[in-house]
Amino acid sequence: PAPSGETEYFLAHYGCECGAETVATHPSCPSAGRFGRNLRRQVAAMKYRQRLPYRKIAEALRREYGLDVSAAALLALVTGTAHALRPEYDAIAERVRNAPILNADETSAPMDGRNWWTWTFSAGADSLLVCAPSRGERVILQTLGPEFAGVIVCDGWKPYASFTKNIQRCW
Repeated sequence: PAPSGETEYFLAHYGCECGAETVATHPSCPSAGRFGRNLRRQVAAMKYRQRLPYRKIAEALRREYGLDVSAAALLALVTGTAHALRPEYDAIAERVRNAPILNADETSAPMDGRNWWTWTFSAGADSLLVCAPSRGERVILQTLGPEFAGVIVCDGWKPYASFTKNIQRCW
């Protein structure tokens, strides 16, 4: 039997005398690689919500599920997940850019010994996170674009007022 949380798929393979091969598919079975959606979600959450290094994620997966996976494989898994989610990220960014009212804020986020910033742009149910090495106006311009016409609800940080006059201060 498969370990807890693991799903095994038996897919039929048919070979032809000409050398061609036909393989059955299943909608829940990954089209490439050996890891499915649930593990991808869990690894991404461990990396970005719990801020664990890949070696600690590997240790946790080994301890909890008996899954032996290297830190390099986990990096590739997270990178692949990011690429797969890019179209949804771009769709959220487009909705945020066109929002009539946008809440924005930024907070420091140390990364590899340097101070970076996590910017949050939220409109309705959409929240766009942007990580940047700067806390300046350029990040706002690159994220929202020069055509942004909405109102930004924000604190008193100067780059917002430099970017637009359509400001509502949060109290």
